[in-house]
Amino acid sequence: SSEVDVEKPDPQIFKLALSKAGIDAADCLFCTEELGHSLIAQGVGFKAARILPPPLMDIAHLSDILIETGLVCS
Repeated sequence: SSEVDVEKPDPQIFKLALSKAGIDAADCLFCTEELGHSLIAQGVGFKAARILPPPLMDIAHLSDILIETGLVCS
């Protein structure tokens, strides 16, 4: 956000990221601890997952989410 002078949860930061990456929001999974950020990302078209902060985060759970959203094949 410091590079583009836009901070989450402003939808513009998500749109800028997509533009720079040259990909569609539907092909992205945004992971965050913050409900508000998750909702904004979904509003832009991202798939979103709320995760627990380390050391509580379960990486296997994130793997399951990637498979469930169709972004990764099992």
